[in-house]
This record gives sequence, C-alpha cells and structure tokens, in this order.
Amino acid sequence: EMRNSFQPLTLFTTIESYLKKEHPYTDQKYSIKDLAEALNDKERNISDAIKSQGFTGFREYINYIRLEHFKQLIAQNPEKNVKELMFACGFSSRATFYRNFSERYGISPSKFIEYQQSK
Repeated sequence: EMRNSFQPLTLFTTIESYLKKEHPYTDQKYSIKDLAEALNDKERNISDAIKSQGFTGFREYINYIRLEHFKQLIAQNPEKNVKELMFACGFSSRATFYRNFSERYGISPSKFIEYQQSK
C-alpha cells in the first residue's frame, strides 16, 4: 500500500506540533503512553513515527525536544541558571541533561551559554 509510507511522517508532524504547542514534556514523568493518549493513537504508531525520523525511540526524541526547549529558554532568560532551566525543561537528573546536551551539540551547556551571551 502506497499511503503507509506517508503515515509516519504525517503522524510525526502532528506529534511535533502538539509537543511544541503544549509542552507536556516539561513533566519529568512524561511517557509515550501520555503522548499516545493525548493524540488518540497507539503507542506503537507513535514509536514508529518517531523512529521514522532517525531517533532510536521516544526517550531520545523527548530529550531532544527538551534540549531544544532549554536552548530557547536560556536565550530568553539569560539571568536564570542551568539547573533551574534544566528542570523546567523536564530533565530529572543533571547527569542525563549534561550527557544528552554534550552528545547532541558537541559542547557543554555552560560553553553554549557563554557563546550565546558573547554574541
């Protein structure tokens, strides 16, 4: 069936707009079950849609969304500290946040902030 190849992408677009509009991932306990319920779809479909975009799965994707949110917040609130904003984005552990940030952007959060502020 032809139409199936479009489904993951369409669903992914829906997932992304929903997350960017509602920010439910700021809850540290946010799960794929929550997302599936909100979008009235199966967890399996949600997972396939996320993987179709090159993510290993829900967890990696949500952390990516949280990191993007962090970068936005740090730009808007330069007076706030990393710890405050990291928790505001839904990360529950400093270690996870730092590891994810450095792996994704190849730079530490503090270096990133220094660079932002020197612009």
